[in-house]
Amino acid sequence: MALPVADDWQGELHAAWCRAAVRQRDATWSRALLGEPSAPEAGGPGAVSLAERAKLLGTLGAAERAEWVAGFIETHGLSEAFQLLGVCAVPWAAPVGRAVADALNIARDAGSYPWSFSGVMGLAERCLDPSEASRLDALLALPDEPENASPGAGGYWSEAFQRLVTTLHLRARIHSELTP
Repeated sequence: MALPVADDWQGELHAAWCRAAVRQRDATWSRALLGEPSAPEAGGPGAVSLAERAKLLGTLGAAERAEWVAGFIETHGLSEAFQLLGVCAVPWAAPVGRAVADALNIARDAGSYPWSFSGVMGLAERCLDPSEASRLDALLALPDEPENASPGAGGYWSEAFQRLVTTLHLRARIHSELTP
């Protein structure tokens, strides 16, 4: 996929290859078109859009898809990952769950507001493995707010993580009651 394409046809050619790989459910071509999740172009507006990446990921097995998305989040953060998280098997595999929790923690420590990540938080409530709740307990404390933090952001994050952990505990209880 690294061969040069003349006359500015690279975008159209890659889009056609993506459509073909998805239609044929060809994991080998999908891997080649996706590239490495840590590559700089994986998070930017390259020849393969995030929508195309999500479709390509759908041709991979659940474990490989989870590893790719986790690697993407670890490198590029959550802002571009929402669409990719939607193609991960539910409950999320451990690598995706860890990457999401770590990225949310980084966002909290940066002093941003949690509602910037409300879509991801909503997905996490529905898709994180309930067994991850105990790992998130450390995020419930009210963090020290850095100087450049948005006022009150730490309290909002604490509330958001409390809601997430409470939902995960509830899902775990429901699952245990419905499992024979």
